Amino acid sequence: MDNHYVLCVILVLSVITFVLRAIPFLLPKQFFEKPLVAEMAKVMPLLIMVTLVLHAFDDVTLAFEGPAVPLLIGIAAVAGLHLFLKRAFLSIVGGVAVYIGALMLFAA
Repeated sequence: MDNHYVLCVILVLSVITFVLRAIPFLLPKQFFEKPLVAEMAKVMPLLIMVTLVLHAFDDVTLAFEGPAVPLLIGIAAVAGLHLFLKRAFLSIVGGVAVYIGALMLFAA
């Protein structure tokens, strides 16, 4: 693959990402006061978390061995931290730290 092609793809994807992230700042305030948008703002974080959890279980077998145990420990940590702290960012960071610790513990 040509370096010029790769750079062009990166440039195009960067512009698309920038535009998509700038759109909410360019929309008028009245757009965010609509009931559908307000409802989506409430449910989207939960939907994203559920999607990430389901994706994490993509390659896990039902037997509780191998990668399933650290994964379940990490997910339980995220859920517990979120119920306790009510802060998504801290819950995710803490859950990732617990998951990595569980991976190291079970790998030994």
